[in-house]
Amino acid sequence: MTFEERGAIGDKAESRAESYFSKAGHFIARYGLDAKDIKEAYRVWHHIPFAVTGTPDFIMVAKNVPYFLEVKACADYLKMKMHDIDIYKKWNNGIFPEMRLLMFVYSSSKNEHYIFTFDKLLRLVRQNNYPIERYENNNRPYYKIPVEDLDG
Repeated sequence: MTFEERGAIGDKAESRAESYFSKAGHFIARYGLDAKDIKEAYRVWHHIPFAVTGTPDFIMVAKNVPYFLEVKACADYLKMKMHDIDIYKKWNNGIFPEMRLLMFVYSSSKNEHYIFTFDKLLRLVRQNNYPIERYENNNRPYYKIPVEDLDG
């Protein structure tokens, strides 16, 4: 899959998240960096601290409680990079203790979305023996998590 194809799926996931939370009457606003929108971002991306490049995608407020929101897109498996998990731990009740990190995962193959806490993701990884695979382009390891595990 090309960068453009992955970007289009990611854009669809973000649009779906914005629509879902807006229709539910919650405040949602873009927050994090998007490398696609920053000219020449990949040329300098490695100079920017990980905590900045890994900033969550949105801020969302539901029932007067603020959250960070990270949006991911996948097909049948969420490929959750170990590197990203380490960064998200800092955002989840760390940098701003009063704000937790929520995950919104859109599965293009199932045309479904899943909303859960980052804490749930950590529990899933801890409690299951998910295979660890590596991306071909950068050799970074990720957990291969079936989307069915994200439900419920």
